[in-house]
Amino acid sequence: MAGEATVARSKQIALWIQPSGPNTQPRYLGCHDVEDIVEPGGASNLLLCFDHGAPSGYKVVGSTKEPPGPIATAITTFIRETADYLEDIACPFTLFEHWWKCGKPDVFTNYIRSFAVAHLEIGDKTLAGMSRRSEDVESTQAFAITGWPPVLRLFKLGVMRQSTAETEGLNDIAFCNVPKCADECGEAAGVCEDGCAVGDAAAGSPTNEADVICTADSGSVWTATVTDPFVGGEDIASFVCFYVGANTIRRVVARGTTDGGAPAEIAYSDNGGTSWTNVSMTLTPGGAAAPVGQFAVGGNSLYALDQYHIWLVTTGGYIYFSDDGAVTWAAQEQGAISAGANFIAVWFANENDGFAGGVGNVVARTTDGGATWSGVTGPAAEAANDVQCVTRSRDTNIWWLGYDGNTRLWYTTDDGVSWTQRAFTGSGVALGEVADIAFYNDLCGFMISNTAAPLGTVHHTIDGGYTWEALTTPANAGLNALYVCGCNSAYVVGEALTTAVILKVSAGS
Repeated sequence: MAGEATVARSKQIALWIQPSGPNTQPRYLGCHDVEDIVEPGGASNLLLCFDHGAPSGYKVVGSTKEPPGPIATAITTFIRETADYLEDIACPFTLFEHWWKCGKPDVFTNYIRSFAVAHLEIGDKTLAGMSRRSEDVESTQAFAITGWPPVLRLFKLGVMRQSTAETEGLNDIAFCNVPKCADECGEAAGVCEDGCAVGDAAAGSPTNEADVICTADSGSVWTATVTDPFVGGEDIASFVCFYVGANTIRRVVARGTTDGGAPAEIAYSDNGGTSWTNVSMTLTPGGAAAPVGQFAVGGNSLYALDQYHIWLVTTGGYIYFSDDGAVTWAAQEQGAISAGANFIAVWFANENDGFAGGVGNVVARTTDGGATWSGVTGPAAEAANDVQCVTRSRDTNIWWLGYDGNTRLWYTTDDGVSWTQRAFTGSGVALGEVADIAFYNDLCGFMISNTAAPLGTVHHTIDGGYTWEALTTPANAGLNALYVCGCNSAYVVGEALTTAVILKVSAGS
């Protein structure tokens, strides 16, 4: 029927593996059969009570859910003179089944949609048809494999600009709500429904105050909060949010402009921005005030794992920490590592492991939650450039740094002892930058880069950072920050182009 969507056929499925796992070169497997991929969902068990009035004699009072088991499948191929990639694999690897339509199947980014399974391991190996009286059967080898759930369902993504009345540039964005099913605690909620973006002071307005704009419907409508957290002329650099009660979300913002007579400052709200509590940095909780004039530089200056683990990096090379929901702060690092140069970005993989980076290729590392920080030598090629962003792949020990100066991306697998550059479309652009990078898991991630113009581009990876695909990005005047919602979903904010730029990345765009 005309207009019907194309249905996948087996000859349009291209098989790829990453023999060495995420952020390594994918290998194309031609002439291989993949058996059905079974993804256990975990059985539901009913909780029953006697009820002699019910037809069955029981009533259902609830249920429990068993955890899912491993994903299972098998790959079969002919035996050839040379070894198959699967014969030599001894460590966990990744499998991709790309549905392609046009062009060649042996181009990794040529897919309409894809199914991926990570952390696969080979179990039983079967050799079949090895010796026969006739030649009507080919010799084959089969590999039984199991992996971690879930199967990742990946799509080609589009980028769409959302509408907002905000006229100033936006520096950061984050979403706050926990996805849930409808229950006694409230209505169902999806991923990335409730979030906020923060930006610069509204130059020329009567109050000249920077806005916090929020959405409760995944960005269909963005509305400024009732009050603003800082006084006129002060930008908001960074934003995080976390739960401090069953249904109470605390929103925390960092001042992005110096106040020459005051230390660095944050503000927090527990009522959606109806009111804000302002807090200045101190060297110890309740102790001496921090140096005056400091501020947060950009969208990556503030990071929160939860209400008990929050970090803020500032000008002057200071790193501050709060363990009580941003109410009190203490200085963990006081400019010694950076020699007073500004820190720009901080990111933690867990409550202990973190990196910070800043001006002049300054990189700092902690493995004890910031109780002690030590300097790390960044990539030698970036000696004159600044770290704009830092992150880590979720289930690996691959740390990433993005730089300005020449739009370059680097990673380390040994905690900064050595660094490797990862090229991508648009990398190496003079005076450009990698503005932000974030991963959803160890395969899926997003990155934004800007040219010197500036003009920003959104990039997407599904193989842990080895391959970055540049997405067609709407017109903009530079992109500043991103928030990842899933393998196929992210939000990006940037400088104003008549109005503020908010981009939604999704399969439906």
